[in-house]
Amino acid sequence: MTPSRTSCRRMRRTARPPSPPARDSRSAPVPGQVWQLLDHLLTRVTPRGSLLERSRDFPDDFSEIFADLRRARRALGAAVNG
Repeated sequence: MTPSRTSCRRMRRTARPPSPPARDSRSAPVPGQVWQLLDHLLTRVTPRGSLLERSRDFPDDFSEIFADLRRARRALGAAVNG
C-alpha cells in the first residue's frame, strides 16, 4: 500500500529524530544516536531490512561488528514481531 501525499506530509512534520543526527563514519561501531533514530523509525514503519556497513578499520576479532549486528537484529525483530 502506498501512503497518500497527505500522510507523507504529516509524517515529515511529526517524524523528528530523538536527538541531533550523528555522523556515521563507517569505520567505528554504530553511534548511539543512530540506534535511537532506528528505534524511532521502527515505531512508525516496518522496513523489509536494514544495512549495516563497515568500510574500514575492522577490529581483529569482529566483536564490534557482531555487537552492532545483534543490536540491529533485535530492533528489527521486535518491530516485525510486534
